[in-house]
Amino acid sequence: MKKPSESGFTLVEMLIVVAIIGLLMGVMAGGFSVVQNLAWQTRSQELVSNVATALNIYIQREGSWPDEILSSKGQVNNNVCKILQEAKLLDVTTVANADQKDGTKKGEIDKKSPQRFGLFSPWGQRLIRGAPDKGATLGTVPVEFEKHIVQFRVDLNLDGKIDSEDNMVGAGKSPSDEASIRASAIVWTCGPKGKDSGEYGASRPQDNRQSWGAGK
Repeated sequence: MKKPSESGFTLVEMLIVVAIIGLLMGVMAGGFSVVQNLAWQTRSQELVSNVATALNIYIQREGSWPDEILSSKGQVNNNVCKILQEAKLLDVTTVANADQKDGTKKGEIDKKSPQRFGLFSPWGQRLIRGAPDKGATLGTVPVEFEKHIVQFRVDLNLDGKIDSEDNMVGAGKSPSDEASIRASAIVWTCGPKGKDSGEYGASRPQDNRQSWGAGK
């Protein structure tokens, strides 16, 4: 009488299966990373467009730039967000719209707001989500988040263009240093590695997202 043959995987077959599963997971993870990066690039473009629109409307409405913007070093910090939020030009929650149960008064920094330090690219927002207990002070940007903050320049002398004459105190290099751009405000953000040395640009320039078109 024949003994029934034993069925099952050999050690080699099991190792092959594990290797294939690992390869498939790696491919899926890589695909997710690409999709996420594209989504965050799209989000970055929305951010710069929204801020540029808000700044352009502000100067048309008020006729001059407030001190909070002039002293911002060209960063959309929480002071700039506060001004644009209170003017109902930017959909952020940097400051509390009403007194809160935790003791925060109306007009003070909302301790739970993702924009409590200012406005950042999606890569910067991820860092901020990882530090939920870090407190914020008006006009101050934590060093570890600074390279991902949304940046801007405005037409300081109100001559209809932004150029090297519109350098903001304390701000780094900007695209308008090399060529004038016809706008009241320009806004940009950089990719995963953020800005370099506080200036316009990134390690991968193609990751930049800006509010103005080429040749303007």
